[in-house]
Amino acid sequence: QAEDGIRDRSPSRGLGDVYKRQAIEKATIMTIYKWGQSSVKDCSDAFRHAYWMALISRGTVCGGTVARAFGVAHECDLPAGANDKNMDLFNNDLGISIAENNPGLSEAELANLLCNYINSGDFKIMADPHLPSEHLIFSTGCICK
Repeated sequence: QAEDGIRDRSPSRGLGDVYKRQAIEKATIMTIYKWGQSSVKDCSDAFRHAYWMALISRGTVCGGTVARAFGVAHECDLPAGANDKNMDLFNNDLGISIAENNPGLSEAELANLLCNYINSGDFKIMADPHLPSEHLIFSTGCICK
């Protein structure tokens, strides 16, 4: 619902349902390629969110502004814990910033650059994605291929 409001008011008109689906499908496929899975609250989740928002920011006229608003709206529509949402929003912003600072990269190059950042510990993940813990840590233990 909140996502629809952002899409409908977007000055770029670039976040239609088709584009949104294409971006999340690309992000999910790349996540599975890089991590072997596309899960939640872990390294693959952090990567998927960053890559998804990076793709959206590159595919709209207003770039990061629209992507950031869309990412916030997406999190509002989900019944997740506070730190789960904080994790996603942090990683969304990092993906947007990296994409904005590297506009000439191909999608594959962008994915590789995001992997470098996550492997260096710049992303945030849940301390233990299998427990109901709300504790966030940096991604120093993540290894993206």
